[in-house]
Amino acid sequence: MRDADGSLVSPGHFIPVAEQSGQIIQIDRWVLRNSLKLLSQLQQQGITLAINLSGQSLHDEGLKQFLAEELATSGADPHHLILEVTETAAVTDFSTARGVLQTFRDLGCRTALDDFGVGFSSFHYLGQLPVDYIKIDGSFIRSLLISPDSRVIVRAIADIAAGFGKQTIAEFVEQEELMPILKSYGITYGQGFHLGRPGR
Repeated sequence: MRDADGSLVSPGHFIPVAEQSGQIIQIDRWVLRNSLKLLSQLQQQGITLAINLSGQSLHDEGLKQFLAEELATSGADPHHLILEVTETAAVTDFSTARGVLQTFRDLGCRTALDDFGVGFSSFHYLGQLPVDYIKIDGSFIRSLLISPDSRVIVRAIADIAAGFGKQTIAEFVEQEELMPILKSYGITYGQGFHLGRPGR
């Protein structure tokens, strides 16, 4: 988002306001519509887009129909779309989250559980939620090089996720030194400034 003077406004500034006001559902829909248009142009290159959805969108009763219509209109391949919800949102309203995630998968999309590992009940829910990817919370990855505790946690998450047949994504991969550690743990994917910075 751009301010009146043309400068970029960080999502960290406007998303909390949008969540408090309820406008986040409309923002999620805007992001989905525009992302699917872009995906339809990129999917032939084998590119997949991952989109974060607000926890509030789990209660958007029109989301399934909206997504189905936008997929049809845009011509985007749902197999090239990953829809992400945070662990906190999923566990807070488990039944709703489970139904919505399954709806996404029924449309052919893939799903991811974002910021995984910050809740004590994480592993209990992991086997029950219909998600394809587990995104390991960046706080563990950031401290991986200096914290033995983080290494134990990240390895455990990767092992348990693999046991459930899910792939893992490491957040906040900002240093080359992290790469061999993550590979040794069997972590499939990563995101962070070392791998690529956001473009306009």
